[in-house]
Amino acid sequence: MAITIQPMPNEPRLRIWGDMDATLSVPAVLGVSEDAARYFITLSDGTLIRAQLGDEPGFEVLIEGAGIVAIDEAGQTLRVEWAVEWLALSPAAHATVLAQKSVHALPLFQRPVERIAEAA
Repeated sequence: MAITIQPMPNEPRLRIWGDMDATLSVPAVLGVSEDAARYFITLSDGTLIRAQLGDEPGFEVLIEGAGIVAIDEAGQTLRVEWAVEWLALSPAAHATVLAQKSVHALPLFQRPVERIAEAA
């Protein structure tokens, strides 16, 4: 049970195949700014990925979820070895992604939410 995600050549779209088969439009507008070519992928297993379109598309795992994520050497194909029930794409422009990495044992000693990525 796995999925593979790969940008389509010369198009702002992703091809997803494996447990789910789809072609999704990336919510980014190419040619506007460098930030507009960046986007986030979130998966049902808890994985958070920062991705980029353009001349050099690529993926970067910000938070590892339950599945095993493998990115090819060229950085252009991502494979998730896990039963992924859903995925969501969101633009990075003017977005802030927050994550809380651990459960707090005592409310008295809460850590602040960690700011993982921010795009202006």
